[in-house]
Amino acid sequence: MQVIIDTSVIVAAIRSKRGAAYRLLLQLAAVDARWQINLSTAFVLEHGAKFGYTDEQIDNFLDFICSIANEVPVHFRWRLLLRDADDEFVLELATAAGADYIVTFNVRNFVGAETFGIKVACAARIFTSFRRNKMSEIQTQIPDAIYKQIIAFAEREKLSLEQVVSLALAHSLGTWTSESLIAERAKHGSRKKFLEFMSQVPDIEPDEHDRLS
Repeated sequence: MQVIIDTSVIVAAIRSKRGAAYRLLLQLAAVDARWQINLSTAFVLEHGAKFGYTDEQIDNFLDFICSIANEVPVHFRWRLLLRDADDEFVLELATAAGADYIVTFNVRNFVGAETFGIKVACAARIFTSFRRNKMSEIQTQIPDAIYKQIIAFAEREKLSLEQVVSLALAHSLGTWTSESLIAERAKHGSRKKFLEFMSQVPDIEPDEHDRLS
């Protein structure tokens, strides 16, 4: 599934670690091949707000998100459909990415997205579907030298073998040849720093719309 994460979800995720948004981002950070985040340069720039954190903390957070996401160039603008013009570029990104879902708490703002075959859902719904759906399994043969590199990387980054393979596949399928802001940030992406950032998110009750039932 191809997904777009709206700013409202990002804000909720770094506000409270008890909510659905926080758990959803941690699940995506585990590099689950069933779900792929898609980003554009404009989207990364909007997510650059501090939200009460330092520049370095936000950079560590965004660098890692860029490292696991697909970069999507947006060559056109719809600017026709949504009630809130500020949400139009999210729909543009979703359309360009061929996204299945826009994940947002502002569901009403995206009425009309279904015209493009895009579903709109809250973080709790997407996170719940993570737990319900099973991943497909594939078997393949790889050279011993590459296998050893995968094992070494997995041990260093404290990832499972499946997570490393999923990450490698996601990057191969989503790679673009041109250099960009997202590609540059992705070079600095660190799962360790991302998890350190997430560990500092306040352990407080989430807003009503972010609660898991």
